[in-house]
Amino acid sequence: METLVQELRSQSPDFERLWHNHCVLLREGGPCRFRHPTDGPLDFDQTTLTFTTWPHYPLVTLKPR
Repeated sequence: METLVQELRSQSPDFERLWHNHCVLLREGGPCRFRHPTDGPLDFDQTTLTFTTWPHYPLVTLKPR
């Protein structure tokens, strides 16, 4: 997670500003599985961030397991 946050901070001025201002209201996540019609089950670790300034626009990230 730390690597992802650092990458987002370095590539997105908006993300850097939000992260710096501690505008994250809520963090949720856990394992997530999708069933692909050709590749079968795909497993990810999901992280969802809810921002204080935009609570209706969560940021969802999926990292392959």
